[in-house]
Amino acid sequence: MSNVAVLLATYNGERFIAEQLDSLLNQTYQDFVCYIHDDGSKDQTVQICKEYEKEYPDKFKILDYGPTGGAKNNFLSLIKNVDAELVMFCDQDDVWLPNKIEEMVGAVKNFNGAFLAFADLKIVDEKLNVQEESFYQAMHVQIDKINYKNALIKGFIPGCTMMVSRELIQKALNYKNDENIKMHDWWLVIMALVTDARMIYINKPLGLYRQHSSNAIGAKEQSTVDRVRFNLKRILDGTLRAEKKKNLSTPRLQALELYETGIGAEDKRQFVKQYAEIGKRNKISRIDFYLKNFQDVYRMWWMLIWV
Repeated sequence: MSNVAVLLATYNGERFIAEQLDSLLNQTYQDFVCYIHDDGSKDQTVQICKEYEKEYPDKFKILDYGPTGGAKNNFLSLIKNVDAELVMFCDQDDVWLPNKIEEMVGAVKNFNGAFLAFADLKIVDEKLNVQEESFYQAMHVQIDKINYKNALIKGFIPGCTMMVSRELIQKALNYKNDENIKMHDWWLVIMALVTDARMIYINKPLGLYRQHSSNAIGAKEQSTVDRVRFNLKRILDGTLRAEKKKNLSTPRLQALELYETGIGAEDKRQFVKQYAEIGKRNKISRIDFYLKNFQDVYRMWWMLIWV
């Protein structure tokens, strides 16, 4: 068993996958194996990965089982099927800086038990031209204000920045219904925070986060005028309301799944349950609950009309 498992979930990634695989080969820390599972690509992604596996069999292992139905399920399947002391998540269209694994291993080497380490990213365009020097600054994420409460309603830490311990993975695998999990990385973060796992922030960019038209989840920004126009159209046709309702219900279902694992300190579990069941309260009570507990996320009062 290698010290580090890099989990790579692929789907129709032929445009950029070779650059990502090359960036893994160029790592200064080489005690890792990259495990790849493809989710039914229609392009040449699998063939490209097979060529790398053939040439570098000690570095790339393709796991051959059926499609899972999306990025979240693909990564969850990899988590279940790979056992390693340290686990990292790899997006098919990014590029890792050469010192990424070495820096992260160095940051966690003195810690035991359950932990989640994460680093920053540079946001780049399709040709890897830097658009933002810091992902977290661009997304207005205040690292020191991430806690288990606000993490319940918003995912702050991308999986491609993480290194997690096997102990945390084992806790995270206690879910019963994966349909209630929004994304694998969000799930790991709230599991870590609710169970008081150690959070380790590496305050430097260790990867290039590529933005392009096919990103499943991106860091795209709109101008204020474009955003107002876009949202006005959606208000008129009803799609904005439907989206907001879904955005509220999804994390509540995830919170309920978390509560039902039975894991975590009792006071935190009870808060998780209250949040998961907030929809049973009247409007005034819901607004009061959000104002008291999620000030850092709901800074603008008008956002509370959706709760």
